[in-house]
Amino acid sequence: MNLTKFSVLKTIASPRFVPCRNSAYCPEPDKVPTVVSIIGGHTGEGQLTALLLKQSKLVDEIRLYSGLINTCGTAFDLSHIDTNPVVKSYFGQALLKDAISGAHVVLVCGGHPTKPCKSQADLFEENADYVRNIAIYLGEFNPKGILCISTPPVSALVPMVSAELKKEPVYDPRRVLGIMTMGVIRSNTIAGRYINRNPADVAVPVIGGMCRRTLVPIFSQIKPTANLEKALQILLHDKVCSAEDEAVDLKYIENTGSCFVSNAFACARFVTSVLKGLKGRRDVVECAFVRQLGHIESFLPYMGSVVKLGRSGIDSTHMPRINDLECDYLQKAYPFLKRHIEMGEAYIVGDFPKECLINPRLSGYCQFVTKKAVTQIGDFKLNLETPNKQEEKKCIDIIT
Repeated sequence: MNLTKFSVLKTIASPRFVPCRNSAYCPEPDKVPTVVSIIGGHTGEGQLTALLLKQSKLVDEIRLYSGLINTCGTAFDLSHIDTNPVVKSYFGQALLKDAISGAHVVLVCGGHPTKPCKSQADLFEENADYVRNIAIYLGEFNPKGILCISTPPVSALVPMVSAELKKEPVYDPRRVLGIMTMGVIRSNTIAGRYINRNPADVAVPVIGGMCRRTLVPIFSQIKPTANLEKALQILLHDKVCSAEDEAVDLKYIENTGSCFVSNAFACARFVTSVLKGLKGRRDVVECAFVRQLGHIESFLPYMGSVVKLGRSGIDSTHMPRINDLECDYLQKAYPFLKRHIEMGEAYIVGDFPKECLINPRLSGYCQFVTKKAVTQIGDFKLNLETPNKQEEKKCIDIIT
């Protein structure tokens, strides 16, 4: 189909078209600039995401917002890059309305990062107000904007934001997405190395959630097709699910903050896909944690699935075929996902389930990372400040 010809015919048929003999004086249709607002622009993840989006031809304006640190210097620094997008800075609660209004995509990143031995309940408690504040402003001043959430835990914050927006008649489940691209690129990279393929050519769909207990990579549907033995699928699943914990431990040893480099890449890729969908591309597919409106809703109202993106955000959601092993992993993830969803919704509507009121803590020795004063090289030690004074080498798992 000749899209150029179609667009010309559409313009001619439009009542705004004014015939003109001299084309030099014919008015051009007003072009609405494509705006992306990055909430948490002062963080490493926000800055690197802005750097990657500054190189995109799909973006006309990038807005960096922070309620804690002024991002004028970062915006001015990015503006020196000789690409088209204009970079603007917004600082403080008073300018949050301006940062969000008129934005096509609002990306929420930053907040409190994942740390060793920190539970999903702890993360939610620390980041809930931060993300809820953005949702309130979005519902009031930009209900048509697409909200992309990268701040953890996505599986609790997406239901919380949805419950907040449901208070007003502006809620559209197609416009609230939790980013799961980080799980996808980890799965692609790890699987590609084991099957001797370039990770850029590998595609592994991811469903469930984003934490270690809820992430379910679907290696049975890997592209290009590969017949992976069950033992290899188990190995790959364990490596993908433990990859974040390993990276967090190493970053903590180095004292270099959270794992924001790969997260920024994942955010930029996801936002780029959303923008492609907004501009009419029909072949844009990503994995995201979203509201389930089909037959999956009877299983879980929110879950990570494959989504097709379009002009309104999500065009459709799809669940890939799964084998018995992946079905077993999904069944094990179910109670944790259900608890996260209830925790997020109850934060808005009240009436916390009894189990959500309990914030589980480590009751024994926890293996944690400390930094040596001279060498700056970390080592693993045992916390010996617990009452029973008994050695235990295994870090107790927290039910998240």
